[in-house]
Amino acid sequence: MTETPAPRRRPLLVLLPLSLLLNWRLAMLLILLCVIFSALTALVLRAHGYTLAHVGDSRIYLWRDGQLRLITHDHSWVADQVRSGVLSEAAARQHPWRNVVTRALDGAGDVVVDVATLRPETGDRLLLCSDGLSGVVTDDRIAGVLSTHETPESVCEALVAAANAAGGPD
Repeated sequence: MTETPAPRRRPLLVLLPLSLLLNWRLAMLLILLCVIFSALTALVLRAHGYTLAHVGDSRIYLWRDGQLRLITHDHSWVADQVRSGVLSEAAARQHPWRNVVTRALDGAGDVVVDVATLRPETGDRLLLCSDGLSGVVTDDRIAGVLSTHETPESVCEALVAAANAAGGPD
């Protein structure tokens, strides 16, 4: 029996008119738009507590004593506007620039990653999520799910259902 060779991957080619390529400002903008950026939200369990690392617009929440607390701060343009009092949380959810990330992994250089340590307490629950959840489901709704579901599986199922029902893009 002969094996079929795997298809060759071809580089993505973008053909642009020469007039566009001659405009160096536009060319630089196109290059910047083609760079892939990524958020990182990580949790390491250690004997002394949790070590958290975060960059971008994904989030870490702490559920403790029946209260939901956002541990990370979004690195996005709208989050900066909310923190400075220019936008409300509700306006930020609808703003056309809500996905403009101000800090992310880009593979090109140094990035500032927020790192923190958290001491665990009995009953703590941590939720790591992307903006596919936090961008469409309110913190109050997330808290409601955490308060009514016990197992990690049922929490995840309920949060995914809530994000889908809210029109989540992910």
